[in-house]
Amino acid sequence: SGIFLGGVYAAIMRVEHLAFRCLMFPAGYLVFLGCSYFAKAMAYEIEDESNSIALEPLLLCITGGFVTVNYSKFHFRFIDALKQGSPYIMLPFFTLVGAKLDLLTFVQALPLAIILSILRAICVFAGSSLGGYLVGQEKKMYLTIWMCLISQAGFD
Repeated sequence: SGIFLGGVYAAIMRVEHLAFRCLMFPAGYLVFLGCSYFAKAMAYEIEDESNSIALEPLLLCITGGFVTVNYSKFHFRFIDALKQGSPYIMLPFFTLVGAKLDLLTFVQALPLAIILSILRAICVFAGSSLGGYLVGQEKKMYLTIWMCLISQAGFD
């Protein structure tokens, strides 16, 4: 699982040479292959696909990175390897994600996504304004602080 992957990443980070540390990217790719193989094996074993078990490779990789950064002493090596290798990973990754985007589903979900985004912004405004008012912030501050709290690209 992701914790095991974090251990693998930490073991890779033990090596001083940056080129060897970039092996974490093929390890991440193997996670995607392994999850695909696991899903096919489960579909073969369980004829009803609605009851089959699947592993989410992106979640496993995120968990592995979290474990490596927070529970090993190789935080800076891991971040450095990510900085060095990410330009070669991000372009193909986001190209594949864009190619797999189901435009019909996207268009169907867009109205709900817009409504939820607006509702979230209103709630952030209301919460930060009320909180700022209650603690005695300046009016200019508590009426504008909400803009800093709106996430970008879906990340808080």
